[in-house]
Amino acid sequence: MSARGFSRYLFFLKDARTLAPPSCYLTGFKVAFLFNLNQHLGRLLSWQLVFLSLVLLVVIGSLDYFTGSEISFAVFYLIPIAFAAWYLGWMAGFSLSVLSAAFWWFVDFSLVTHYSEAWIPYWNAFTRFLIFIAVSRLLSSLKTNLNKQRDLLRIDALTRVSSLRAFEEEAEKVFHLSQRHGYSVSLGFIDLDGFKQLNDSLGHGMGDRVLKEVGVQLNKHCRVGDTVARVGGDEFVVLLPFADLEKAEKVFTKLREHLLQAMAEKSWNISFSIGVAVFSKGDKPYKEALQTADALMYQVKKSGKNAVRYEVF
Repeated sequence: MSARGFSRYLFFLKDARTLAPPSCYLTGFKVAFLFNLNQHLGRLLSWQLVFLSLVLLVVIGSLDYFTGSEISFAVFYLIPIAFAAWYLGWMAGFSLSVLSAAFWWFVDFSLVTHYSEAWIPYWNAFTRFLIFIAVSRLLSSLKTNLNKQRDLLRIDALTRVSSLRAFEEEAEKVFHLSQRHGYSVSLGFIDLDGFKQLNDSLGHGMGDRVLKEVGVQLNKHCRVGDTVARVGGDEFVVLLPFADLEKAEKVFTKLREHLLQAMAEKSWNISFSIGVAVFSKGDKPYKEALQTADALMYQVKKSGKNAVRYEVF
């Protein structure tokens, strides 16, 4: 959550005080805190996460040892295991499970000097280990599934370019940084000429093949760091950070050539109308910038299609 987004959230909570009981907006603060904490931890390097996991384990094990056998710290061993499984994956969670079971066995063996049977401490350690790996497996699988769902929302299933949602998130960041640091941003809006006629005459299956090929070409020939997204049925956008008019002309000239070549090779009667808006700095909201590029594309449509129109703002 950005600082701006969080401040809006705070204003929302302030306005909602007359409508919601205190427990509601207190819960909201907790959610916002946990969300920001999760984002911060997710940006740490792997070795930093491993180090934090081991520190947590040592702290909990030490507390367990120094408080004696009368006070149990059993459930707290799950904290470093859950931490490792969530942020580092199944193998890290499994490793922490082994270490936690061994640590717990050592503490119990040190504090309890006599067992009725010699095998009891080993059995206890084994059963605890099973609980640990079950929790680790559950959390790592949950995180994997959440990541898959997130990727499905961020990637267009048909064309494999970014979704509108992912584009909006990236565009907001790019235009914000452009405004702050004063670098140029270019935004191109691409519409397929003749797509409706092809779709109606040859069927939706052929139309899907065309869109997939367009996605392949855009992903293949855009620069590293550019964002390609599908924003409509046959409409695509390309966001170019650090791109003035000269760079935008090079990129979109190359893109259009590759797109037309791909269509010709497959004998598809498809061309491309492209509007490119170049902003010397991102002093417009990205939604307004997108509307500007869209308007330029429609100017190309009205003047004969199959061309690129550039304009600097």
